[in-house]
This record gives sequence, structure tokens and C-alpha cells, in this order.
Amino acid sequence: MAPKFFMNYKKRNDSVICDLMVGQYKSTLICPQCKRISIIFDPFLMLSVPVSKTAVNVDELNLYFIFKDLRRTPIRLTPTLRHNMTVLEFKEALSAQLNVPAKNILLATINKLRLESIIEDNETI
Repeated sequence: MAPKFFMNYKKRNDSVICDLMVGQYKSTLICPQCKRISIIFDPFLMLSVPVSKTAVNVDELNLYFIFKDLRRTPIRLTPTLRHNMTVLEFKEALSAQLNVPAKNILLATINKLRLESIIEDNETI
């Protein structure tokens, strides 16, 4: 049944974008009185998917501790983050792990080897 609905949609909306990015959402409704089942396939280009704020994928977090003394090798870290953790709390946890004062730790975002921004202590991670 879904291919039939999609072919009807494609007759009116045939494009490369449609080929690559259109999907179908299936809705099934049952009438509480007559028990008739209605199935509808609605096309979509965008679908909102909820993402849990408590889930943090550490694999995607590239964190390196670079020493002031550039002769020392940077350390790659795989930190555990808590929901609503502040940068200051994170720096304090790093401080204990690295044996470096928290005030000497600076967090920044780097993109394509360029410094984008310094992350302030009161921001949440």
C-alpha cells in the first residue's frame, strides 16, 4: 500500500530532492464506534526527532589537553559529562584528573585549526 501512495506523490513531485530526501509517515486510525481502520501515508521532507539531553556521545567529543610547554605531548581525554554541568565544574574535574589548577585550564572551540571561541565558566556543557 505504501508504494502506491508514494508513486502518486511522485507523479506530482518528481525531483532529485524528492528522490533523496522524501519519506513517508504512516498514520493508522481506528474508529471507536464502527471499528473502521483508516491508513494514511503522509510525505515529509523533514522529521523532528527528539534527542535526550541527558545522553552525551563521548565518541564525538574530541578533547585534548595542551600544555603551556609545547614540548610536552597533548593528552587526549574521554571525559564523562553530566546533564547541565557547568564549564567550571568540568574544569574542576579535569583539574583533579590532570593535577593542574582549574584556573589554568581554558576550554575553547576549534574548527579547521582555528580558534572559534573561548567557552566561559558559567556556560553549561
